[in-house]
Amino acid sequence: MSKANHLARRHLLALAAAASLGLAGCGSDIPDTIKIGVGTTLSGPSANRGTDILNGVKLAVAELDRQGYKVDGKAVKFEIVQIDDKGTADGAKAAAQQLIDQGVAVVFGHLASDVTLAAVPVYQAKGLPLVTTSSAKEITTQGGGNVFRLVASDAAQARALANYGNNAAPGTRAAVINEDSVYGRGVLDDLVAAASGAKLDLVVRDKVDPKSRDFVAIAQKLKADKVSLLFAVLREPQLLALADALKAAGHTDLTVVLSNPAKTDKVAAADLPFKATYVVSSALDVRDFPQGTKFLAEFRKAYNSDPVWAAHYAYDGMFTVADAIRRAKSVKSEDLIKTLKSIDPVTWVTQTMRFGPDGEQTNAAIGVYQATRGAWVLKMSSAVW
Repeated sequence: MSKANHLARRHLLALAAAASLGLAGCGSDIPDTIKIGVGTTLSGPSANRGTDILNGVKLAVAELDRQGYKVDGKAVKFEIVQIDDKGTADGAKAAAQQLIDQGVAVVFGHLASDVTLAAVPVYQAKGLPLVTTSSAKEITTQGGGNVFRLVASDAAQARALANYGNNAAPGTRAAVINEDSVYGRGVLDDLVAAASGAKLDLVVRDKVDPKSRDFVAIAQKLKADKVSLLFAVLREPQLLALADALKAAGHTDLTVVLSNPAKTDKVAAADLPFKATYVVSSALDVRDFPQGTKFLAEFRKAYNSDPVWAAHYAYDGMFTVADAIRRAKSVKSEDLIKTLKSIDPVTWVTQTMRFGPDGEQTNAAIGVYQATRGAWVLKMSSAVW
C-alpha cells in the first residue's frame, strides 16, 4: 500500500470514528430518566381536582413504561416530581422554582387560573414548557410561547355560553352573575361581548366576592328585573347559595346556564328549583369519548375511584409530551416547544390534541351538559361556536 493510500485510509477511519463519537454524543443528550413536573393543588378544597391531574400523568407514565418507551433507540424512563402549590399564588411560584431547580423537562400545572398566572413568569424566565388545564385566556398570551392549554379557553367557553343560552331561551331578559376573580372577570368580559353579538338582552350584570354566600339582594334584583335566563359564573358553594336565595324570593322560573367550575356531582344531585340547568364545560367528560370506557377501567384499577375533572386530558397530555420528546430526540425546552407546536401527537382518549402556534388547542371541543336525575348528561358538543 502506498504512503498516500495509507494516509487516505487513516483519514477515512478518523472520520468514521468522529462520526461514531458524534452519534454517541447525540444519544447522550437524552438522559436515562426524564423528569416530569406536576405542580398543582394537592391540599385544601380543590385537592381532588389537582390530584386528578396528577393521577392522569401517573397513569400515562405507567403505560409508557409498560410499552418500553424509547427515544432514538434508547430505553428511557420517566420520573414524576410532584409539588403541592397549596392553591395559592405564592405557593405556585415557589412550586415552579422548585420544579425548575430539580431539572424537570416539562411541567403539568397549575389549577385555578389566578394561581397559574402567578407561576407563568417563573416558567417563562426559564423557557420551560408548561402544560395546563387552567382556562383564563391571559395564561397563553402572558407566556412567551411556552404555555400549552389542554382544554378550551375562557374566550371559547364564553362564546358557547352566550350562543347556547340564546338557543335555550331566545328573546328573553338575561342576567350574568360572576365571581370577582381572574376567572370570573375573564369569562364576564368575553360573555358580554358574545351576548352582544348574539343579540341577548343583558339587563343585569353583577359580580360577587368569591367567598360571599349572601345572594338575597341579587335574587331580589333578578326578580324585579324579570330575568328568565341566568348566566352564573360561580363555583359550587355560591351557586347553591344563589339557588336558595332565588327559591326564597319565589323567582325560580329560570333557565340557568353555568360555567365549568359548577359541574360537580353535588350540583347535579342537588334539587335545584330552576326550570332547566345547564353547564357549558371547557372539558368533555371521559365517558363522552369513544375510548373513555377503557380509560375508566384502567383509572379505577389504579386508583379505586373515578376521575373527577380532567385526568384523561392530563393522560393524553403526557402522551403528547412523550411523542414530542421522541420526535425531537431532545429534552431541551426550545426543541420541545417547537415540536409540540408542529405535530399531530399520538393520544389515546381525546384523539384531537393538537396545539397551534399560540399554545391553544386547534380543535378544543366544548360540551353542554344538563342536570338530569342527579347526573350531568351531555346534550351536545362542538369545537365551533
